[in-house]
Amino acid sequence: MTDKELFNLNISVLIKKDRNLAKKISEADSSKSTYTGITTAKNGMSVVLFANSRPMYSLYNPTPRSQTETSEKTFYLVTGLGNGYHFQYLLENGKNRILVVEKDTHTLKFLFSHQDFSSILQSPNFLLCTVEELPQKLTESYIPQTCGIFNYTANRVWAENNPETEKNISDTVQSSLKQISADYSVQAHFGKIWQRNIIENLFILSKQKNTSQVKIPAHKKAAIVAAGPSLDKSIVILTDNRDEYYIIATDTASQVLFLNGVVPDAVVSVDGQNISYRHFLKTSSLPNTIYVLDLCANPAISKAVANNSGILHFAASSHPLCAAAAAFFKEQTGTDVFPFLDSSSGTVTGAALDFAIKAGFANIELFGADFAYSNGKPYCKGSYLDETFNNSSLRTETQETAFSALMFRTPLIYKQNGVTTTETLSQYDSAVQQAALQHASTAKISKISSDLQPYTLIVPPNCLKKQIQSDFFAETLYNSLNFADFITWILKSIREAKGKSQADIITALLPFAAWCEKKGFYQSSKDSFDRVLDLAHDFFKRYAE
Repeated sequence: MTDKELFNLNISVLIKKDRNLAKKISEADSSKSTYTGITTAKNGMSVVLFANSRPMYSLYNPTPRSQTETSEKTFYLVTGLGNGYHFQYLLENGKNRILVVEKDTHTLKFLFSHQDFSSILQSPNFLLCTVEELPQKLTESYIPQTCGIFNYTANRVWAENNPETEKNISDTVQSSLKQISADYSVQAHFGKIWQRNIIENLFILSKQKNTSQVKIPAHKKAAIVAAGPSLDKSIVILTDNRDEYYIIATDTASQVLFLNGVVPDAVVSVDGQNISYRHFLKTSSLPNTIYVLDLCANPAISKAVANNSGILHFAASSHPLCAAAAAFFKEQTGTDVFPFLDSSSGTVTGAALDFAIKAGFANIELFGADFAYSNGKPYCKGSYLDETFNNSSLRTETQETAFSALMFRTPLIYKQNGVTTTETLSQYDSAVQQAALQHASTAKISKISSDLQPYTLIVPPNCLKKQIQSDFFAETLYNSLNFADFITWILKSIREAKGKSQADIITALLPFAAWCEKKGFYQSSKDSFDRVLDLAHDFFKRYAE
């Protein structure tokens, strides 16, 4: 084949898997490639050369196996595409998944014009990217629940000829794996809890009466109220100017507001743990308050609100089973029964901010959003922890002792004026600030500090575009939700996914799979995912009986 014919062949295969990368390669300049030539090994095989004329492989035997392949399912990150000889054998058993990262699209264009990669590119277990795309590609493609062990394989010759690029890749791998590991740990802990909560909340909702569309006075200022220590002082703004605000309380702050004579207009909760119900022991029967709950939230909350004839609205977070449920019921009812609520910040304050923005508020103020310990306190007065720690306090272990243990459970980061924070709280703060920055053109978002004035702006005020009020609360027809049909669909989807490597239901079950692995019911490096499907089938079947 001519160089042009080889290139067209490779691109025609790649475009079916990654249209964006294929387009970038087509537009690249092969003269800027990290490889500069081709030579022939003694066995007649082509070998690429670097700028110093050094071959990437041995000219005697270009295809030695560089490592002993394990019997366990493995995800390989391989540096350098080269001629493909150093990783092609890893695709032979069909269990491994391989992501090859090359320096840039200029280099890929050169290689595509000199080597036939069509059979490799066609493999469903082969992925290709450049260094620029690696952070996103790695976090998207390495899924521990299905890919098993992670193996970083650096081609020695390629690394020696691209030292800075290799260092960049190594740093990216470390940071990406840290994030993947953190996400996996959370899923392993909460996987079954979330799954149970979603199903039980759907069952509770299917028994509810219709809830009409809620009209939100978006012309008012929205107050998002968290339970940080600064709320002790800033709450006076809300008590003295109640009519100016549409108050959106986080679950932690709802009881604090109630004890101070302020009934919130809405309460947002995303926490699936049983302890989250403690926030609602005094506030689940407020007749005019809208309870905005993630489908993953503790179903004891929705049950209490429903039993008290409260206004209950649910949203779907990024949990894949939430997304599956939202898509199923949208198709069944013809409406977005479960609007998307972004809780990716990891904090309910971020979810409440997302709700306020989607509800159409152009002026949003955050109260008690400290994400820090100030005045030696983790929370404001009146949170559920006050009562909990006070009831369990002894002379030798006082309420202060319990609060100190809470604050010092992880290493502290010291800030100015005796304020301390933690790595997790700092991440929450950064996530909320990023959300504010993202929406700076449509909403003025301010943070109220403990000195009450001046306001501390999270982002500078901008020339705001006209805010269009969202239909976040479209008319919900909860009693038209056919719970039995949903369970039947899940069970059918699970049966049809057996023996497959990819299916929507497999994605929906990934958090549950992480929990199964933590409990020892499944080993991602050895077992087929069918094992998780069997366990999930048993779980959902109980709700069909």
